[in-house]
Amino acid sequence: MPYKTTINRSGALIAFILCFLSSVCLLNGQQLNVKELGLTGDGEADDTAALQAALDAGKNDLYFPEGNYKLGTVKIPSDSNLTFNPKAKITINADAMEAILPPVDVGNRDKPIRPLFVVNSERVVFQGLRFDYGDSAVQSPRKSLVNALVYCQDSDTTRVSDFHVELQGFDDSRDRINIIMAADSHNITLEDSSAYNISNMIWATQCRNVTVRGNSMIKGGTITTFAWGGENLKHHDNWSRGVTYQCAWRGGSPDPSRKAPKVPLGTASVVHRGSKPSDPDYVPHTSGIYDVMVKNNYAEYGVTLCWGNKARQVVVEGNIARFMWDYSYGSEGDENVIYANNVSINSAVGGITCLYYGEKVLISGNTIIVTHEPFIQEYTKHPESKFLGQFIRVHHGQHNPEDRYGNGSMLIEGNLFVNELENRPSGISLEAGRDVMFSNNKVVNGLLRKSDEIARVKVKDVGKDADEFASQDGRDTSGAQQYVYERRVGADKSRITIMGNEFISRQPGDKAQVLVNGSVSSAIIKDNVFRKEATFLEFTEEQRALEQEKPRYMLYSEEDFDNRDLTNSNPATAIGIDAYTPVNAIVQGNIIEGWKHSITAANTTTEGKTSFVVSNNTVDGDISVTGDSSRTSSLVDANIQLPLAAE
Repeated sequence: MPYKTTINRSGALIAFILCFLSSVCLLNGQQLNVKELGLTGDGEADDTAALQAALDAGKNDLYFPEGNYKLGTVKIPSDSNLTFNPKAKITINADAMEAILPPVDVGNRDKPIRPLFVVNSERVVFQGLRFDYGDSAVQSPRKSLVNALVYCQDSDTTRVSDFHVELQGFDDSRDRINIIMAADSHNITLEDSSAYNISNMIWATQCRNVTVRGNSMIKGGTITTFAWGGENLKHHDNWSRGVTYQCAWRGGSPDPSRKAPKVPLGTASVVHRGSKPSDPDYVPHTSGIYDVMVKNNYAEYGVTLCWGNKARQVVVEGNIARFMWDYSYGSEGDENVIYANNVSINSAVGGITCLYYGEKVLISGNTIIVTHEPFIQEYTKHPESKFLGQFIRVHHGQHNPEDRYGNGSMLIEGNLFVNELENRPSGISLEAGRDVMFSNNKVVNGLLRKSDEIARVKVKDVGKDADEFASQDGRDTSGAQQYVYERRVGADKSRITIMGNEFISRQPGDKAQVLVNGSVSSAIIKDNVFRKEATFLEFTEEQRALEQEKPRYMLYSEEDFDNRDLTNSNPATAIGIDAYTPVNAIVQGNIIEGWKHSITAANTTTEGKTSFVVSNNTVDGDISVTGDSSRTSSLVDANIQLPLAAE
């Protein structure tokens, strides 16, 4: 019995000692205080080796209390959790930094990167770090001691939360600086963090299942860049101001016409899911991006809220963007794309754009507004007038015969387009639409224009059946004979259907509402309503002066028709068809009130046959159908003439 009693007392003493030590070492839940593990936190002594030793010894649930920790590159093992007190500071020790060359481009231009924390492991969590690149790492605009706080390579399940990272003291850093860089990693989350004036909050290349949520950023490059073969991105509930691209996906360029041979000819619409740099004949520009969701974000005074190229399956939904220097939402070379229920206010080039190549694109339920919205000049270097832009642009620039361009299987339906300017409309420009339906939309002070698309082919390919499109620039005036512009008569290469929409003009004069003046084989304009209303808005002289300044991108000119830009001189026709190529056009069942010229259809082509059917329309202006009788067939029948519109 005495022996047993002694053992019990010794056990109690040991338990007391362990409890005391726990009260010293275990803080913030069950985390170990790093200052009790050999880290000084005095900003003078290097803490890299002590931290690495603790992690390697299995002490991987760590708390960094207030202090200044001098660190170099540290490798983080699996099942680690690093939590930082808000007053815990990290100073970079240049002598302890490692240079790592990632296996793929992670935004470093194929140069070695200098990471603080390296994750080649599983189930790692970082929380609460505050870091100022300008105070701790950046030596000059061209050199930073560290350019990634967390670098993931071949990792699985990494979470970064509540980081607050900035670059103070430098207007611009040309050395890429990031919170996360990632390559060939899975299940990465960046959440509830903020950044100021850095390159990217996260750049992930060939990664799967990346979630970026609840973050904010002022100035800088991107919150999210998802690149080169990435699969499954969820970017949601983020906020930005003055950020170039809040979210960007980069699967490769869809424009060989300008970038060959770096972007091989014939690859504008080509992606290879699962391709790797180790594959024979690997081409980064065909790696693609897959399964992207961008939802419930807000951005202002940037270039775009979201944009990307060569993606398959993209959903952009429920976002709000204001004062975008280019467009609010856009895609280049994407397929299976949905833009739904987004709001865009004052984007210079367009609320939504689809560039180069696209297929199966749905634009539905969006509200795109151009208005004299309160403007804060200190948030942007651009003048206010440039943001009073356009609604939609479907575009392709130059062309090469080896590739297919333009947007096909495109449905634009159920959107609200509202221009609240006094005397300058906004445009819906379908410059590169192979197959577009525009239906059940409401357009206020806007004009829908099916503009120029010409096939540019090699001389040896003249007369062959091809589905190739050139830029809006039109005819080749260089005199070169290697390529010529051609449109094969009767080829069903470009089709547009405009059905069931309401077009309202609240601006003075007769402005064009629908114009088909490019290369198109089929145009159906059916069951639309065109009417005029008095504006309920009042305008200041300052606002009128802004409207007189030239916008960044304009869909029309006042008088110049020779360049095939939209002539909007008064009086303009409500519906105008003057295609550059032979066309079968049907204008049927429309109601047009208030225009002197209700419908104008002209065949000014020099070859081929054009047909016009203009029937069952209700108008109060004139209807004009003209063309060479030997090449123009027309039926003008059963139209209802209301009392003429006032002169």
